Amino acid sequence: MILSSKTWPALAVLLVVLAASVAWAGEDEITLYFDFEYSCDECTTGPALNVPFYVYVAISNPSAAEIVGAEFGYTVSVSPGGSASLARLENSVAAGAVDLGDSSDLLVGDYRLTFSEPLVSQPQVVVTTWRMVRTAGAEVEFFLGPANVQSIDDGQAAYIAPSGAIPLAWAC
Repeated sequence: MILSSKTWPALAVLLVVLAASVAWAGEDEITLYFDFEYSCDECTTGPALNVPFYVYVAISNPSAAEIVGAEFGYTVSVSPGGSASLARLENSVAAGAVDLGDSSDLLVGDYRLTFSEPLVSQPQVVVTTWRMVRTAGAEVEFFLGPANVQSIDDGQAAYIAPSGAIPLAWAC
């Protein structure tokens, strides 16, 4: 299953749905959510051109007490105009993380994170943050999926607990 937003207006609706789902998300889910950094009225039209916004990838309600790693893939689809319509200003991971995947490409890649200190479980554990900006009018879709190299061969993203890999369901 793929988590996606179809257009920027739909993305704004998805923001509201995902923000509401944070409280009701099931156990062991991967969540994609957005912070447009302006009022809810402005969110209905999506992020403005040339205004940076954040995209977060989080593990929702992990069943394990600690997280020592995470792995997932991503695809970003931009049309029309392709990647020239979107810029990634920042690509950061949780403090103390080492990324063994390849997240250097704006449009496609994966994260295989290991943490120098375990992350303590909480309702939302943010493992990756992107700071982005739209530079031209374009539809942008974000998709999450399995990492290219998987700890468990099940076609799902996963997080790693001290006891082993735990598959992540999709939170939408």
